[in-house]
Amino acid sequence: MEGLERLAAELPSGRKLAVFHPNADCDAVGSAVALKRAFPGFDLSGAGGISRLGKRLLESVGERVLEAPEYVSYDTLVVLDTSNLPSLGIPQEVLDARRIIIIDHHLRTGNLKGVELYYSDETKPSCAEIIWELLNVQGVGEAPGAKTAQARGLDRGGAAGLAAGILTDTAHLRFARTSTLRALTEILDRSGLPLEEVLALMEDDVPDMSRKVAFLKGAQRLRYEQAGEYIVAASNVSAFEGALSKTLLALGADVVFVGAQAKHEFRVSGRAAQALVRRGFHVGKLMEEAGREMGGQGGGHAGAAGMSGGGEMEAAVNILMEKALSALRQMPKGG
Repeated sequence: MEGLERLAAELPSGRKLAVFHPNADCDAVGSAVALKRAFPGFDLSGAGGISRLGKRLLESVGERVLEAPEYVSYDTLVVLDTSNLPSLGIPQEVLDARRIIIIDHHLRTGNLKGVELYYSDETKPSCAEIIWELLNVQGVGEAPGAKTAQARGLDRGGAAGLAAGILTDTAHLRFARTSTLRALTEILDRSGLPLEEVLALMEDDVPDMSRKVAFLKGAQRLRYEQAGEYIVAASNVSAFEGALSKTLLALGADVVFVGAQAKHEFRVSGRAAQALVRRGFHVGKLMEEAGREMGGQGGGHAGAAGMSGGGEMEAAVNILMEKALSALRQMPKGG
């Protein structure tokens, strides 16, 4: 608990800006909301973009993000749900001049030189679980009564943020651990927040026209290769690459890479089936390696990861496919 105790001691002081990876998801956003409700002096940055569900979460709890924050106004940048500093889009001179704290649950990526405090727990399926442990160290979770919890900083908005982060990052508890279930139960009990409210918040709307068109174009561009008993699929779209990746997994692919090109930069969403993950496949490590080789950034979970950088998206996807096929061909058959 030494790292959490140090975080609990240092976060109350100074002005702090919570920053996320691009297209920040509910885990990153919800973790930041809970921190802002529990510690003074926090603002939230949306400079890298917020996901659709992340925006819905912010709206539901009455929080806003700064789209163009004045970094000079803050003593500390608190980086949540990633250790990939170059992906934040913050000028290096700003990073060099600010105190940086990282709270993450992914495989460590990149050079963390100059980071004052780095805390990561890869055993946690969500960053929100780390934040809940931190709030318990700080004193938010000491007593089970809702009134006591609210008095110590865990209001319904902070609880909704943590619960939404846990639910989305575990695919509605499909990939949860027993410790995850305990954390979610404690959050709901100690805030008085009904689970159905969080589930309603996370319900996916009927896809709008732009999403439908993106999915159909992605299906038209689909290609795949087989490595023994496994299939690696790839496609490209201009948006919704993460959602399309999950859809292609559901269609039967074992590993999926979906790329998007934005001028001279690319991003790729990677997914791997859980049956394959249980056998040791780690798409996050693969994307970290490929990102480093291409002079970009990559990393994430064993089953879900991302990669970005400058250059051609098609080249990045091809490299990832070859790496995945090579790793799969080396896997023992069966069990």
